[in-house]
Order: sequence, then C-alpha cells, then structure tokens
Amino acid sequence: SLMSKAYRLGLTNADTKAYGITYDSPEITAEFQIRYDACISITANKELPEGIQIQTIQGGRYAVFRHVGAYENLECVYTAIYEQWLPKSEKQLRDLPSFCCYHQLDTSTVPAAHLVTDIYIPIE
Repeated sequence: SLMSKAYRLGLTNADTKAYGITYDSPEITAEFQIRYDACISITANKELPEGIQIQTIQGGRYAVFRHVGAYENLECVYTAIYEQWLPKSEKQLRDLPSFCCYHQLDTSTVPAAHLVTDIYIPIE
C-alpha cells in the first residue's frame, strides 16, 4: 500500500496529509472499476521512487464537508452531499474529481468514531 511504502521510504513527517481522489461513484460504477488515487502530501524537493508519481490537486472553489467517524460511512456522506445538499445549494459542479483529506495517517491509534475526514466538492 502507499502508506506502508511511504513510511518505509521516509516520505512522511508530522505535516504529511493523506488524500483520496475519487473519479467514480459506487452507485454508478461497478466496485472493481472504480478509479481512486491514494495520495500523500510531500515536500517539493523529495526524490520519489519508481512507481510513485506526483499529482497536483487543482485549486479553485470547493465546498468542504467534515465527517467525524468511520471511513465506512463516507459513502453515505457523499450520497447526502450529492442528493440533498447539492440540489438545495443551487451550486454548479466543476469538471474535477472530488477528494478527501484524511487527518490521521496512522489510523491504528485512533478509534474509528474519532477519525476526521474533510470532503472537498469542486464547485463553480
């Protein structure tokens, strides 16, 4: 996994953030076809080993939602955002993937009920 490789290669530090970029909806796309990029923040001058690539998350306007709890519940949060919040907000989506920022790198030391995830939805 990315995290085990990142720890082993010394790519993480106290400021490292974990991100997940989602390209497909599990309600539309079959589970084995869902595209997802697991990412971590790095300092610009780090040399990366083969198999790890640099990706830049585009700037701009995002609606941000904070989820506190188990990762298993994130799908329900996404459903609420897209089916309830978005239609009522009258916001328009930008043609970019949504992404999550996972605040805890080492989830083994944090109870699932206390995991903090910010969900970024690209809007006009």
